[in-house]
Amino acid sequence: MDNMTYLLVFVGCIFLSRIILNQVQQKLSTEEKVLLMDLFSTNKTYTYIGIFLLILCYFILLKLTEINPNVITNIYFVILLIYMVIKYFMSSKKMKENHIPPAYIRAYLLSTGVTLFGFLVILFSINYLK
Repeated sequence: MDNMTYLLVFVGCIFLSRIILNQVQQKLSTEEKVLLMDLFSTNKTYTYIGIFLLILCYFILLKLTEINPNVITNIYFVILLIYMVIKYFMSSKKMKENHIPPAYIRAYLLSTGVTLFGFLVILFSINYLK
């Protein structure tokens, strides 16, 4: 497989992840949907800022240092993976504390797992395909 195939697998994982959450979200009551929106509405701003800063640091390191770009890229993806795992556990805890249905929490776990798989595919393609 070439790099484009791995990129398509990654994008496919992202879309599949969204489909999984959207399907289970349709089964939630209106009150549960509103509660989910309230629980995570402030987190989105911080998430976007954090991801933006991480991407900015990545490109600055690529342009202004002599560090091997593969090393920088691997560190970047490892940080993203760690971030996703931490975010999952924090979000899962918050959902359990607010009595979100277990089916939604399981779907959230599956969605996160699919996204992580996509990131691992990209990381693999960067390291083992030249």
